Amino acid sequence: DIEMAAETLRITLNEHPKSAALHNAKGLLHLEMAEYVQSIQSFETVTTSIPDNADAHINLGMAYLQQGDPSGAITAAKKGFLITNPFHSNIIKMAKILESAVSIQAIDRLQIDRMYTTLIGAYPHNKVLIYQYISDLLAQGRDARALDFMEMAIVRFGYDDGILQHGVSVRAKIGPMRLENGSRSAGSLSLCALVGANCPSLEKRLAALKGQVQEIVAVSIGATEEVLQIAKTFGAQVYHIDDYPLVKSPWDLATQMAVGEQCLRVDLRSGKSGELA
Repeated sequence: DIEMAAETLRITLNEHPKSAALHNAKGLLHLEMAEYVQSIQSFETVTTSIPDNADAHINLGMAYLQQGDPSGAITAAKKGFLITNPFHSNIIKMAKILESAVSIQAIDRLQIDRMYTTLIGAYPHNKVLIYQYISDLLAQGRDARALDFMEMAIVRFGYDDGILQHGVSVRAKIGPMRLENGSRSAGSLSLCALVGANCPSLEKRLAALKGQVQEIVAVSIGATEEVLQIAKTFGAQVYHIDDYPLVKSPWDLATQMAVGEQCLRVDLRSGKSGELA
């Protein structure tokens, strides 16, 4: 019963008037009762007395949002996220604040992207935050940007949770990194890579290399399905040497399929650096 809870909270607050936890609870109770002014007052009592209380800032953001003030909501919530490493429940609240603000055109997508990237920069190993952003991007149909953050997540957290399969699916929609046929423009560079059953730190090496090239051509020499999925997710055009019996060597196949003016040849089965060809 809300009224009974409110009375109990009032009595307890009279006994402990400086308790931040009780003021926070009072704010949540007012929020549930749609008493937004009182809710905001309760949360501001906490944020004023304890400025580093992240929960109170984010709850204050929810109160502003439900009151119809998305700008106040974003300001308050952002303070909360920049104070301490956010918990899962706070991530969901922040996402709700951001998406609600967009829906009423209070802020645009560019501002949301900046806020997410700021938060991810501040908390680079917060998996929930990165996955929430990926989910939002996919929901918006922004597959290319979502894939960029999928690749980031794979490098940072691995791929035992199924993200690799999602990455392959999204990459199939937008296609591999590719130069148009015949566009051997000056300075264009293709990564010509060999992959096999064992490619140590493959995702990290591809993430580091892909920023240097305009396309990736990978030739498989008995590579496992997992290796192939990683290569495809990071943008590789994959060819199997067994499908080309007339080609002299895997390197020949890779350079034949590449379009860049030059090829950076890297054997990803070893830890050796590449060479230009």
